[in-house]
Amino acid sequence: LVGKLAEAGVLALHGTQERWSHLLDAYQGALPFDGRAVIETAHHWGMGLCLHLPQHRAYGVPNMRVFELAAAGAVIIADRHPFIERWFDDTVLYVDTNGGEEETAARILERVAWVHAHPAEARAMAAAAQSIFNRHLCLEALLEPLPDLLTELARRRSRPRSRPAHVGVLLPGSGDLD
Repeated sequence: LVGKLAEAGVLALHGTQERWSHLLDAYQGALPFDGRAVIETAHHWGMGLCLHLPQHRAYGVPNMRVFELAAAGAVIIADRHPFIERWFDDTVLYVDTNGGEEETAARILERVAWVHAHPAEARAMAAAAQSIFNRHLCLEALLEPLPDLLTELARRRSRPRSRPAHVGVLLPGSGDLD
């Protein structure tokens, strides 16, 4: 799949040279792990690919790339994942990955061609995905309720309890608590 995209000239790979040296035309070098480089690079390219491993699906966890692409304001090309569909809906260009690598590569290339043919619509989709990310999924939005939660917990802790707190302890063994 990656080879087909590299052959088509639409792939810019970042990571370790050992991992991607077989695709030198697409390899763009490593990115620092600094919290900015991936997002800035995605913004530079204007679009990115987010595919999921079977483990992502099994545990219902999206690939983190979707958050980086949304934060960057880049067009997101992704396979279908319930989290992405629920949160990003039609602000993502979806690809069917059930037909094998050749067909998946063809679908991705179709989406890339659509982005080039429809730049205004693609920018609007990227901006809408970025807005969703900024309003609901970025760290600042997720942590916004934390001060109120901590205040409420402190308030509850300061009230005397009507009954003593109990602690449950699970011990390994045959059930003999002595």
